[in-house]
Amino acid sequence: MLSRYHSLLQPGTNKDILALDRTILANERTFLAYVRTAMTLLIGGVSFISFFNQQLIIFLGWIALMPAIFLFWKGASNYYLLKKSLEIN
Repeated sequence: MLSRYHSLLQPGTNKDILALDRTILANERTFLAYVRTAMTLLIGGVSFISFFNQQLIIFLGWIALMPAIFLFWKGASNYYLLKKSLEIN
């Protein structure tokens, strides 16, 4: 998976290849952190909506769904923008 980016580099040092690999892995790790946080908010929001009968808690459940969607979108857009930037450069 990481080796497909190695052709983007000039024939150079191993240091450059390792730096590119670290950047790719850091990008993936950051994306997964966004997804993990979004999933936590999504599960919490759905749980509040499904299992409680008080209007305030149901409202908080719906409120938790909005940042979950935003965080997933933000993480995915950051991931693909950096991935495309690495492929271009």
